[in-house]
Amino acid sequence: PSAEAELVSLARKGDLSRLRDRSRDVRNNARAEDDAARAARLHGLRSTRTWMDDEGMGCGKWRLTPDAHALVLAALDVHRKKTARAASAAGDSYENALADALVAAVSVAPADQDEAKSSTPRWQGVVLVDLEALRRGHVHDDERCEIDGVGSIPVTTARDLLGEASLDLVLREGLDIRSVVHVGRQFTRAQRTALIARDRTCIRPSCNAKRGLELEHRDGWAKTLATSVDSGARVCRRDHDLKTHGGHTYRGQPGLWEWHLPDGTVEHERPPPDGPGP
Repeated sequence: PSAEAELVSLARKGDLSRLRDRSRDVRNNARAEDDAARAARLHGLRSTRTWMDDEGMGCGKWRLTPDAHALVLAALDVHRKKTARAASAAGDSYENALADALVAAVSVAPADQDEAKSSTPRWQGVVLVDLEALRRGHVHDDERCEIDGVGSIPVTTARDLLGEASLDLVLREGLDIRSVVHVGRQFTRAQRTALIARDRTCIRPSCNAKRGLELEHRDGWAKTLATSVDSGARVCRRDHDLKTHGGHTYRGQPGLWEWHLPDGTVEHERPPPDGPGP
């Protein structure tokens, strides 16, 4: 009940994806179970189903714990990136490329498996967790503990990952690096992690993409010759291309982003003071 006002406010904005994610977190946080019990419950729900559809196409569905799901997504992304250029040239969709990546990921020859295991980290990613939740062992209210691009995880799972994964841990009570500016074109590791923590989805108000986000210089590095957290943002590949080559621009800040189209249309993250806008 204490989350009602927040969820109604999210619903008014019409952002179904964020409303769904936040509602899931509220439900999980309200369960009368500790994180160890939640981790065990999720583990017990794991499953995989396969079948053939009416077209004769092989189909599948899996339900995995968030950390196991992150492993699958990471493996798919590695293979998708290897063939991304060829897939784009052939006019294949993202889903086409991901299907090819799935086949490639499970087609490693036995002779190559030992080499792959020895040369590839078990998992690489970013875990976002509140400091007090990490200390306490579970989350309260609006605290978060999640894998970037995947979703919330039990704090016990995050602690396990800390011992066996290569990751960046963002403690929201940690160092504020917003004032750090350097003249290089690339974002530093700390800046990249800060932007991941800040921009949970593509910042374009009409886009809810969570995976495959790219770092972008709002005003163009060639003009400013400086790189900082405040001058950067995370956008999906499609919107990055539109901004770079299609005449799209954006301005504002988290919670108040505006995306400007070449025809003059403006997409607002929140309705402007004088009305809903176009």
